[in-house]
Amino acid sequence: MFLGDENWAIRGLARFRTDGYDADDSSDLDGMSDRRNSLDLGAELWIENSWGNFGLDWVVDALGQHDGYEAGLSYVIPFRGAFGMKKLGLRPMLGFNWRSENLNNYYYGVRTKEATAIRTPYKSGSSVNPYAGVTLDYQLAERWSIFSLFTNEWLGTEITDSPIVDQDSKISVILGLLYRF
Repeated sequence: MFLGDENWAIRGLARFRTDGYDADDSSDLDGMSDRRNSLDLGAELWIENSWGNFGLDWVVDALGQHDGYEAGLSYVIPFRGAFGMKKLGLRPMLGFNWRSENLNNYYYGVRTKEATAIRTPYKSGSSVNPYAGVTLDYQLAERWSIFSLFTNEWLGTEITDSPIVDQDSKISVILGLLYRF
């Protein structure tokens, strides 16, 4: 945390971006250049109050892969003691991410030299991607917890219109161990 108190915080963010792919992984991508994963760095403003938590974040490409950025807004309702278990936390969430043109174009665009008879060139613009999810956590000890995060992100039309995209949403599942300082 850079600064804040028990009701708000400004903190640094580091996110591993896993939208990359190896063109050899699918015959549908024959002739495409590989797209590399990246590391995004940024900051988040987090506000907690009695009717929920709000987050506003901004990250940029730290490794120069996509040269783009992403901003997000989230709303989380925390429940401690879910299902009558004091150590269990449940946090449903809603939000959206705004992705820049550079970010989308790197991962979902099709360059002229990558085009084929069935894969037309495509230049993506920026997009707004809404999402919904839930986090479950269980407190193992005072500072240790295990957690799971499930999200479904609905991809904006600037992504789904790409000839290399055949889905309109992306499901993510994360399991982890957390130590609180």
